Amino acid sequence: MFPAAGGLLRWADSEQADQFFWLTDSADPDRWPIFAQPHDDVAAGWERFDGSTSEFIHRVLTDPQQPFSIACFFDTHTFESYEQIREPDREWDPDPHW
Repeated sequence: MFPAAGGLLRWADSEQADQFFWLTDSADPDRWPIFAQPHDDVAAGWERFDGSTSEFIHRVLTDPQQPFSIACFFDTHTFESYEQIREPDREWDPDPHW
């Protein structure tokens, strides 16, 4: 297994350059705690989150009290289905990276 048991496995970065890791201290990846390192205060140390990755992401997106939350940047949340997004007009799109 990579990394060795007890090591940190980086799995994400935020737009604000925060870094997120799993502590691989169990044979069961569902039990790995999350460690987060803030981009603006590395000396402050690590924040530990004992919960699922989906719960962590949910809190980052919706809980303004979560240390790495982006919820404070938005007043409301919306969802737009991929199927509802209109494909760009190929005749005029100057950057056709679809």
